[in-house]
Amino acid sequence: MCEFCTKHGEGRKWYENITNYTEDLFYQVNSEENLKAFLGSF
Repeated sequence: MCEFCTKHGEGRKWYENITNYTEDLFYQVNSEENLKAFLGSF
């Protein structure tokens, strides 16, 4: 399981956790550029 799932998915798939789609979490990831870089690696 990836680090993001462990940290934000409570041990499950992070994208199934609705709280991960909040604006607060988006800004915790730092920036849109970092999020694009992270998702672009898949």
